Amino acid sequence: MKLFYYRSNIPNFGDDLNEWLWPKVFPNLFNEDFSCLFVGIGTILDDRIPKEAFKIVFGSGVRNPARPPKIDAKWDIRALRGKLSARVLNVDEKVAITDPGILVKLFFQANHQKTYNISYMPYFRSASKEWEIICKRLGIKYIDPRKSVEACLLDISRSKFLFSEAMHGAIIADALRVPWIPVRSFNVVHEDEVHSFKWIDWCSSLKIEFKPINLPVLWSNVFSFKGRAKKFLKMALIFLKLTYFKRQSDFVLSNDVIFQETIERYLEAIDLFKRDYNLN
Repeated sequence: MKLFYYRSNIPNFGDDLNEWLWPKVFPNLFNEDFSCLFVGIGTILDDRIPKEAFKIVFGSGVRNPARPPKIDAKWDIRALRGKLSARVLNVDEKVAITDPGILVKLFFQANHQKTYNISYMPYFRSASKEWEIICKRLGIKYIDPRKSVEACLLDISRSKFLFSEAMHGAIIADALRVPWIPVRSFNVVHEDEVHSFKWIDWCSSLKIEFKPINLPVLWSNVFSFKGRAKKFLKMALIFLKLTYFKRQSDFVLSNDVIFQETIERYLEAIDLFKRDYNLN
């Protein structure tokens, strides 16, 4: 069974969680057999999923509601990121549990010594030296989503609060019980309508209201005088906005009871999968 997830040319904490998490949940399950795909963490369910392979879905989310995959006998959907994904795929909403990133809580020893008051994780395609400079001047810990999974997990666990443009920064913060707030910036430009769909899909699974803050989009590769001047003005505006938001924003965290009930639902789904596929 092949572990299947989005692999970009840029390391990405959210996608790379697959290789970190799933072998811990299902030891000795994965190999290079492409005839059976295990589709886990990621906004990856669309019409580009290989049609000829048998697919086991464990917590993925629909990418574009306008281009969903056709569900047939070659799909075994065990869990989905949220009810929006279930409705688009026209499957039983009982499989809409939440993003499987919640399972990190069971396999990562969180650091309870809070080294950083507030941290910031950008979207992996907007991570840049400019964001790092802004965070340093604000006294905010910059968490680069292109770093290793272990490094990102440790930095999040050491934070008291997290601003996150990266959805899996927020998901893991919630899993490690670090209050967070979502940021809309370059992620909206890159993902378009996918952005709000995936965030609301996940947030609603834990009864969280999606209330992002908006920050200007930074472009690193600008060379003209006008472009550089515009970039510096945007950096100044981001500095002012984050200065305000870090004092005024209501950071969120899913309800403890709902959180624990959701983990238990995942554990039940895992146990059932093991029984059905004789993995015990």
